[in-house]
Amino acid sequence: MRDHDDHDHDGGVRTGAHVRSDLTASHDAATRDSNSDTVAARGEIIRLHRIIERWLSGRASLDGDEFGGFRDVLAPAFTMVDPDGALVDRERVLEAVQAAHGTEPTIEIRIHDIALVAADAETVVATYREEHRGATSGRSQRQATATFIREHRAPHGLRWRHLHETWV
Repeated sequence: MRDHDDHDHDGGVRTGAHVRSDLTASHDAATRDSNSDTVAARGEIIRLHRIIERWLSGRASLDGDEFGGFRDVLAPAFTMVDPDGALVDRERVLEAVQAAHGTEPTIEIRIHDIALVAADAETVVATYREEHRGATSGRSQRQATATFIREHRAPHGLRWRHLHETWV
């Protein structure tokens, strides 16, 4: 963001051409980084929810390692504020998800409105809307904010550090 004092009345920047091109190059790089962070967050949010959907529906095999694709992407210090407001640690999340295998045979999870909130060298924060539909539980929606830490070995280069969900 530019400071108001840097603009003349025409909206231009009061600097020489070389500084303007540096600003443009810097803006272009930030836009590229922002776009790649958005793509990475979108990919990881969708990937994880596909695993959750397959797990809850029972389509994921107990013998396979699909649960590992869920477990391994949660950072050791992962925490979650569930839709009811309870703070849950990684172990409790893993226990609950593992125990829920096959409990929603017809579940569909839809993800909407993914948006990048912030990103820096270590973290990416994104929001999204999550909708569950199933014969057993009916329909529910939640708004979520996810905080990721960057880890090049993780899917999409992101590991889940914190998740906050609110009923909608």
